[in-house]
Amino acid sequence: MVKKKTTLETHCQSEFSIGQMEDNKSNLKLVTDEVSKMNKDAQMRAAINQKLIETGERERLKELLRAKLIECGWKDQLKAHCKDNDFK
Repeated sequence: MVKKKTTLETHCQSEFSIGQMEDNKSNLKLVTDEVSKMNKDAQMRAAINQKLIETGERERLKELLRAKLIECGWKDQLKAHCKDNDFK
């Protein structure tokens, strides 16, 4: 036997479906906004990286970082850690 839905049941189901659709729209907007922000961030990083490469600043910063890490003993500490933990 098929039960016929009452007007109230139909209305509640419609309201629930509309509520779900509104939630889905909100979630989709949040995701779309986040993806857009990520794309803008990626474009900005690419532009900065390109400028650093063009000016030679990227290589200078890499060398400075390398020197500071050696100076503070980080490289030797990492080698010792790897050796102690049998990393190869």
